[in-house]
Amino acid sequence: MGRWRCCPPDRGAGGFAVIVVGWHSGLARLRSSALNQKEMVLHAHDTRGSPPRGGGGRSPHLGGRGRRLAAALLCALLAAVTVAVESPGQPAGAAASDQSGGSQDPPAAPTTSAAAPTTSAVPQAAPAKPAVPSRFTASFSLVGGSVSLGWDNPGDATITKYQYRIRDVDAGGDYGDAWTDIPGSGVSTTSATIAVTGKGRRNVQLRAVNAGGSGSHAVASTDVPAAPSRLRASLAGSSVSLSWDDPGDGSIDSYWYRIKKAGAGNAYSLPIEISGSGASTTSATISVTGEGRRIVELQARPAIHPGWGARYKSAVASTGPPAAPDASRFSTSDGSVAAHEYNELNAPAGSPKGAIVVNWVAPGDDSILKYQYKFRAQSRPGSYSQWIDIPDSGALTTTYTFVFPTPEMYRVRLRAVNNAGVGGVTSFNMRPAWPALAVPSGLSASLSGSSVSLSWDNPFDGSVYKYQYRIKTVGAANTYSSWADVAGSNSDTTSATISVTGSERRIVQLRAHRRSLGSPSSPATASTGLPAAPDASRFSTSDGSVAAHEYNELNAPAGSPKGAIVVNWVAPGDDSILKYQYKFRAQSRPGSYSQWIDIPDSGALTTTYTFVFPTPEMYRVRLRAVNNAGVGGVTSFNMRPAWPALAVPSGLSASLSGSSVSLSWDNPFDGSVYKYQYRIKTASAVWTDKVKWLDIAGSNADTTSATITITGSERRTVQLRALRRSLGSSSPAATASTE
Repeated sequence: MGRWRCCPPDRGAGGFAVIVVGWHSGLARLRSSALNQKEMVLHAHDTRGSPPRGGGGRSPHLGGRGRRLAAALLCALLAAVTVAVESPGQPAGAAASDQSGGSQDPPAAPTTSAAAPTTSAVPQAAPAKPAVPSRFTASFSLVGGSVSLGWDNPGDATITKYQYRIRDVDAGGDYGDAWTDIPGSGVSTTSATIAVTGKGRRNVQLRAVNAGGSGSHAVASTDVPAAPSRLRASLAGSSVSLSWDDPGDGSIDSYWYRIKKAGAGNAYSLPIEISGSGASTTSATISVTGEGRRIVELQARPAIHPGWGARYKSAVASTGPPAAPDASRFSTSDGSVAAHEYNELNAPAGSPKGAIVVNWVAPGDDSILKYQYKFRAQSRPGSYSQWIDIPDSGALTTTYTFVFPTPEMYRVRLRAVNNAGVGGVTSFNMRPAWPALAVPSGLSASLSGSSVSLSWDNPFDGSVYKYQYRIKTVGAANTYSSWADVAGSNSDTTSATISVTGSERRIVQLRAHRRSLGSPSSPATASTGLPAAPDASRFSTSDGSVAAHEYNELNAPAGSPKGAIVVNWVAPGDDSILKYQYKFRAQSRPGSYSQWIDIPDSGALTTTYTFVFPTPEMYRVRLRAVNNAGVGGVTSFNMRPAWPALAVPSGLSASLSGSSVSLSWDNPFDGSVYKYQYRIKTASAVWTDKVKWLDIAGSNADTTSATITITGSERRTVQLRALRRSLGSSSPAATASTE
């Protein structure tokens, strides 16, 4: 950097005053002037008029003082001009250091000195702005919380940094005005990570910066572009006109479409790019041949992956409304088909309450946005519901579970909807599933004079339309009246009064009815009094033995299961019986009856039961019936259950030691064994009735050994048998000898 320098008069060299002037080499205008040298030395004569060293004449016009004054003025002028050009921000008269960076010169006289500016290199031309970053991509990181950016290296050595702007597309945000520097970015940077919150789709703008300024930006998105919204299509002559909303998505590079005629058998054309389309395109015109409704599929594509692709989001539009659904394509899972509009689709057995699952074949119309239906009960013509959207339905929907509020036949109207509007309507009938009506619960009946009063629980089933009853006098030979409506009854009715003649005990049956779907409920039965005691003469076993009176024995036939006896009886003709109960005791233990035991699943029609007892002995059994009014009278009789014969005691051994014979045998694990008995003789004697059976003291089912005291030392023979308490004979005897 050059500088101006105004030197004070040098009084040591012959009294001459010397002024050295320098200026910045970049001042082209001064270079082109007569002062076109880096240094100018003006020599002035002193007052004695001596000529300057090295020749040169004296000025004819100025004396020594005049020449010195002229030189000082010229020096000041040139210094002022240079300071004004090179250092416009430097205060006038500011001092500058010399070229070598040394200390400042002493201040010159006011009339001969000025501030000295520095000199600089010749400035270079500014570089061109950077190009748009190529192959720019943006993606969410796997761990979340950041967006990863990537782009190609442009090979531009002038790039000093990269900047970005980002917006949340899903939240409707914008970029804003400010650009953010990518920290540490420069000429070789090709990737970056941006911290974000949330996982909404982001669009990112990226640009490079150099000394010449900021380049144009590229745009990338963390997701593929959204499907074009509000796509519309119209057919006019040989052209299909498309229009859609501007998504405001700068990542879109182009739009592509494919087209077909409506109909299940027609296929789409190959994908075609809309010529000249880009991020701001919102309409297009497609040339077609022939008539007929068209369906168009449109995709927006980013620059990084141009062309058609299944992973990109499509919008579909039709040039007209969809056709009416084909009733012949609707069926249920059991194969019933709505072959025409008045055919019935019946819910298969096991379907949920009020529901019918209907399946159909897709009509091949990709423009369908949803299906809608409306319905009415067949019993109420004209009163259709509002149109109801089938949730999440669309072009690929092929099944739906219709649910109706009451158990009756319904008339259903069905239609499809697309961008062009609602389509034609198909009508057919559906019969939803509905559980059978429950038997009225809690039914009770009471006789008072000439009236029978009934009451029952509320089933809280809105499908009940009315109640019916029938009544008879108790007795097997008596029959019920015809079913009659409970006058004015409905789903909330819980009582009724029936007029009768006579005071005999009555049995009443009650059932619920629906309006039009399915059969009535099974009847509930109630009696105006307690059931009679079971008739012992009606109880028998399968081999024909009969409990003719309460103390007769019912013996289990041969081959019956262990501990069991199957008993049959004749129904007493009392429909009010809800169940039978029994209690029992072993005959050997009078008074120790069990608790009352319900005969499982017994009722008015029960005619057989298998009684099972825990031990092989005679049992005393008490039996009674129960109805809505309470427990009936009791009948008692004896039963002898089946039980296998006792086995011969196995593994019997005997040993003689002094005056004792020791016995041992295997445990039969038969809980019916009550005790063991033995008899003993000398080996030479014979068995006679005089050889008595003796109890083994304290023996029971678990006993497996005993000791017998004898006199003498002769060899002995011993027999052993097991006995039950009171049922059947003892076991055959086992025999053992002491030798």
